[in-house]
Amino acid sequence: DDDGAGEKEKEEYIMRAAATGIRMLVEDDYLIGGAAMLALKALVEMTRICTAEEFNGEDPSDVRSTLLQYRHRINESLASRLTGKDVVARECSAAATVGDFSMEAF
Repeated sequence: DDDGAGEKEKEEYIMRAAATGIRMLVEDDYLIGGAAMLALKALVEMTRICTAEEFNGEDPSDVRSTLLQYRHRINESLASRLTGKDVVARECSAAATVGDFSMEAF
């Protein structure tokens, strides 16, 4: 069944991204805000496919709610820092975010 294989690949991708996100959020001394948003997005997606047993008995929807609160706070902080900055500053921030998250895969 192709749909089953595609769904399994998607779940594996989400789990790899979530593992990268956890490593970034826990181990890095400094994390670019946009990369933190990507890490949290991966973790939120993980809560959609994992069971309570995989979260040490925690309800995945409760974990997701907490992660979404963190993401909201970070997003507000990022928005206030980039407001009024020129296009080059915003583009540099976006490029650094992609690089920060991409380098974690190595």
